Amino acid sequence: MKKFKTLLLGSLGLAVLLTTGSTVFAESDDTTQGDIVFTRGSIDIGGPDGQSAPSIDFGIHTITSGDRTYDGTPSSPVTVTDNRGTEEGWSVTVRQSTEFTQDTHTLAGSEIRIGNIAGAATTTGSNLILSPSEATSIVAGADSGSGAGVNHFDLESIVLHIPAGVNTMVGAYQADLVWTVLTTP
Repeated sequence: MKKFKTLLLGSLGLAVLLTTGSTVFAESDDTTQGDIVFTRGSIDIGGPDGQSAPSIDFGIHTITSGDRTYDGTPSSPVTVTDNRGTEEGWSVTVRQSTEFTQDTHTLAGSEIRIGNIAGAATTTGSNLILSPSEATSIVAGADSGSGAGVNHFDLESIVLHIPAGVNTMVGAYQADLVWTVLTTP
């Protein structure tokens, strides 16, 4: 029992010594800084994952006559990546630069109609009509003070309208769409 009391008192004494700390005074201190510099990046249509402006697929159809409308599906959302670091705003335009053409035959007078644009920082376009005879259409944009980073927006209710009297031939037709990002909202 005497050994147990000695061991217990020794342990308590060691615990007291370990818990009483000593005060350390600094001889001097110095403040330094971490530095980083950012330079202006670019603004592009497309995302960091390699996306580009969307193509629009109007499907495969049997030839008919009369007024025709075909639903379109975009291949991806429209993505604008603004890494300028200025939040100056931007706008995206689109124009159809050529008629839908298959070899030498065109679907003259056909129009791509975009009913709605959703998800942009500032939506500016709806009920857009694209054809070679129409002016460039503003699809969407970001006001000054917004739109930095990656911005996605969806094209909704897209149709290809072919008016009555336009004959279609067997084959695949294509038209060119030109997407442009402008550095002004």
